[in-house]
Amino acid sequence: MKFSSIAGIITYRIVLVLLCAGVCFSPVPAGALSGDCDNSGSVSITELQSGINMFLGLQASAPCVDTNGGGVSIAELQQTVYDYMGMLPAAKQVTGVVKDPVKSDAVISGATVKVYLEGGSTPVKTVTTTTSGTFSVAGLLSGQDYTFVFSRTGYADTSYFNVNPSHLSDTPLEPVRLLQSALMTQTADINGYIASAETNARLSGIMLQFRAGIGATTGELQPFSRSTDSTGYYSRTFVPAGVYTATVIDTSGGDPATWRTLGHFTVYAVPGVNFCNNSQNYSAVTGIGTPVYRAVLSWGNSPVDLDFHLTGPVAPDDLGTTIGDPPQPRFHIDNSQIAYPYGSAQADLPNVPGALTDVYLDMDYADHGNDNGPETFTILNQRAGTYKFYVFRNSTTGVLGTSGAQVRLYKGAVLLQTFDVPVQSGTTWHVFNLDGDTATPVNVMSNVLTSTLAKRVPGAPFDETTLFKEIVKVPRAPRP
Repeated sequence: MKFSSIAGIITYRIVLVLLCAGVCFSPVPAGALSGDCDNSGSVSITELQSGINMFLGLQASAPCVDTNGGGVSIAELQQTVYDYMGMLPAAKQVTGVVKDPVKSDAVISGATVKVYLEGGSTPVKTVTTTTSGTFSVAGLLSGQDYTFVFSRTGYADTSYFNVNPSHLSDTPLEPVRLLQSALMTQTADINGYIASAETNARLSGIMLQFRAGIGATTGELQPFSRSTDSTGYYSRTFVPAGVYTATVIDTSGGDPATWRTLGHFTVYAVPGVNFCNNSQNYSAVTGIGTPVYRAVLSWGNSPVDLDFHLTGPVAPDDLGTTIGDPPQPRFHIDNSQIAYPYGSAQADLPNVPGALTDVYLDMDYADHGNDNGPETFTILNQRAGTYKFYVFRNSTTGVLGTSGAQVRLYKGAVLLQTFDVPVQSGTTWHVFNLDGDTATPVNVMSNVLTSTLAKRVPGAPFDETTLFKEIVKVPRAPRP
């Protein structure tokens, strides 16, 4: 390798340093290459030099190297070097947890996790879950596809396909639920909704096809499929016990040649365990519609019931909704008033917004205490002013700070920010504020009460964060 310029010598030395910082194992498989800015299928020395210049701040960053938009990191530059050399770096750990859904998602210790190269028959790694049900696998290759097989005495094996570890950070897998062997001759009924990731609108005419295992995007189809109805709802009875990957297909074109695969998600059929079977929902990226803001709340098993609350600017012609002292024109919606303007959305599930709806709350279908969310606020018509997002512990027991509550903010299908509940005392979490396109984290825990934040009566002498009326929810029966 010859270099006739100072820049070339610098490039060569940086390449050597980065190669020594990691271990190269095997040729890179086909796919997108870091630094391949001209999409030629390879990384040239000129493109490598450009990547180094981006890292040094001598050239504006480009998405072909700066994959997360935060400036070229040493790890991203290292990946460009590996792709230039045609080699693979070592991946960081793959992590996860194994649970028993029949025992309210109790963790399973002592489960065996075998790792295979995709299509291989001999495991390259074998680990065992800890007393907390967790596992971690190190020493894999970035850019390679692996299959993880989970087993435990008394349980049916479960396969997790298409695991592609990253060398930039640990790769967390979704929780794996093992089904007890005694259940495998039984069936369960499953249901859920398919919605647009851009607008949160429910999607009709979506076909779901199923394959066994997690992450199973190819291979043998199961002998059952389902399509969503006019409200985006799907259901299937007598599904053999197991874990499946549902492929989401837009069939609106009529001709199968025009069908589009919109994504994949995991579906469980667990006899007698409704929190697994009900509300198995999916938000599909359709590429249609104007992206809107969505805030999605989810949480763990305890407390069993958290509530999502939102206050925001009212419509110019609304003279009857005020909060605060002195009174300020702001609305408040939660599970008792699911939309603003009040009454503009269908009160019964599936909470379909009306033509005049600004904001609405889309609640989970199954009863609280079992499904643990999600609850989603969708801002269809954003007005000037500040929107404030809160989470309240509606359960009489449990600790909000250790609930695992998380709020994810999307614009369309793009995840903008993730907020994790602070591990602090309090029953109310003020999560963040949204003003225009600026989301400002607040992350304040307190014991203020938030469900009656807004009143329709002008001049109501209530401050936004000083009054609360606890709401007792009536569990929802599964849809017939």
